[in-house]
Amino acid sequence: MFRSSLSAFVALTLALGVSGAHAAPKAPAEPAKERPCKADAERLCKDVKPGQGRVAACLKAHEKDLSPACGARIQTRKAARMACKADRETHCADVKGRGKVRACLMEHRATLSPACGEVVDKRAPKP
Repeated sequence: MFRSSLSAFVALTLALGVSGAHAAPKAPAEPAKERPCKADAERLCKDVKPGQGRVAACLKAHEKDLSPACGARIQTRKAARMACKADRETHCADVKGRGKVRACLMEHRATLSPACGEVVDKRAPKP
């Protein structure tokens, strides 16, 4: 189950634009307490060049070595990905790239399912 959760995390990371170096302008960095996989990535994937999902793939390869906080974040991301799956397919099927899927979902906020709307609201930039 953890392996499938990690795969979902990787997909959601790409879909919601949480990581990646080749992309649109970066959103403000999350405080360290909100980035529980950062230390794991630095510890386990320090020689991996960021971008194109390489760090996420590295974390997946080291899933047994992840901290409990990172594992919990992965579970949270999986739930978010599942909450928005149908909405992504309906509104943003042809959208690719970091941040673009998130922007697409935000543009369609009024017609999203309640569960996905809640996820989008939590990920929206703070004013």
